[in-house]
Amino acid sequence: MNTNNAHNEKQNNQSNQSNHKALLITAHGSRLASANEEIRSVCNKIQQHPRFSEHYSAVYVGFLDCEKPSIPSALNQIQLDGFQHIDVFHYFLTNGQHVNQDVPAMMTAFQHANPHIQLHDLGYLGEWVMEQITSGVLPFAQTG
Repeated sequence: MNTNNAHNEKQNNQSNQSNHKALLITAHGSRLASANEEIRSVCNKIQQHPRFSEHYSAVYVGFLDCEKPSIPSALNQIQLDGFQHIDVFHYFLTNGQHVNQDVPAMMTAFQHANPHIQLHDLGYLGEWVMEQITSGVLPFAQTG
């Protein structure tokens, strides 16, 4: 998603937002603009999924480094847009320092400053990728 669309999404989703969730995709960020646009494209595809609106009203992106908005800025914008429930999914392949320490510290700081917001960590991309690999995506993992 383009970060400039966040305000437009707010206007499109204002009815009963307190009953809906926002999805925040966190990513590392890159000095290479095309890498950051790839993340935004993923967010757009997620939001366009036919069942997206059954669970969420909007998707946001927040970057750890090299790109805006930062993860804390994205969390603040989601709150300013009126959401009381935020699910956070990390677009990282491994449970390294960013997934295990850096991003959770940002989420904890946000939660302490905004105790009325329900923040839920959905895990990271690498967990899902490993499930797919071990469930038969690769030829050696296929059964039968």
